[in-house]
Amino acid sequence: MGLQFVVAPIAARDGELLRRLDERYTVSVFPFLSGRSYPFGPYTDARLRGLALDMVAALHQSTPAVRGCAPHHVLRFAGRGDLNAFLLDPDRQWDGGPFSEAARRLLVTRTAGLARLAAGFDRLADGTAPARADPVITHGEPHPANLMSVDGRIVVIDWDTAALAPPERDVSLIATGNEGIDRYQQATGRELDPAVITLYRLRWYLDDLASAIHLFRNRHRDTPDTRRWWDGLAPGLVQLPTWLELVG
Repeated sequence: MGLQFVVAPIAARDGELLRRLDERYTVSVFPFLSGRSYPFGPYTDARLRGLALDMVAALHQSTPAVRGCAPHHVLRFAGRGDLNAFLLDPDRQWDGGPFSEAARRLLVTRTAGLARLAAGFDRLADGTAPARADPVITHGEPHPANLMSVDGRIVVIDWDTAALAPPERDVSLIATGNEGIDRYQQATGRELDPAVITLYRLRWYLDDLASAIHLFRNRHRDTPDTRRWWDGLAPGLVQLPTWLELVG
């Protein structure tokens, strides 16, 4: 496809890109890159954001080469089962680990809002189905941490989430206003749907919240990772009213 920014895995002698280790794990090997990556989070560098938009635009326009073999992305968020279980019985105490009850107490006062938001996600997904009917090949997570500067050029790594999906799946993580959206539309000639952009941004938000619920409802220990999730829970819940307004 001629996409020089794609850091692809190295093929084995038999041409395969993946090697199954057991029922749970599969391994692939990538080339070692000497360069620097960027911090995880929203784009703060306008130049880097523009380059990212140009790269996903080029990626999306290469769809005909992989349409017959690429998987389709399933629109859902992780931890939904745990979120539903919590909403059905929010007063049931959690005893899985050191952060369980504190997390439940933070969440229990927001049960109505969480239920409304999950239902709003489903309505938005149903309502935008026609707009999502013509997918392109997407990266899935084109945030700054998946970009690297190598020998004066920018490359994109971490392609395990690549799949056919609406272009808004990628653009929603890069564009922060009409300028970014306009740049993509001019490059591709394809008009983006604001409702689909909202849908994919909401999917990320619900994915984080529901994943935190999954973590703290179940057995866990006090580790740097669980502390990071704990530290992010309250700030994440502060955003809940804003998301409720967006989905109506």
